[in-house]
Amino acid sequence: MPSGRLTDYSEKTLKKAQAYLADDSIRFPSITGLARLLKCSRETIYAWSKDPEKATFSDTVREITDKQQQMLIEGGLYNDMNPSIVKLMLSANHGISEKTKQEVSGPDGGPIETSNEITVKFEGLPGKE
Repeated sequence: MPSGRLTDYSEKTLKKAQAYLADDSIRFPSITGLARLLKCSRETIYAWSKDPEKATFSDTVREITDKQQQMLIEGGLYNDMNPSIVKLMLSANHGISEKTKQEVSGPDGGPIETSNEITVKFEGLPGKE
């Protein structure tokens, strides 16, 4: 996308974004797809979505990413999408990742102190009073 000044935002921009979200013929909605439709950059989309005066636009952008996330999860669960791509997109774009290793540390990030010492205490043995 060309760099330079931001594309002008208008009510027409909002209506186009809402139509993009509602269009079921779009196989996989994305911020890139919305930016291409609006003839602006993704950075412009993100700037508009952070603007408190454009709350409805921000909600529409969030709904696009929510719809995308739902499609990825369902596509992965029902084997309709390539699992590697689903995993990559969920991790990179939606903050969902597989946790395979958990590291635990002691105070200030140091090692955890352990002891293998066993203490056996006998109390009240039968017949020994």
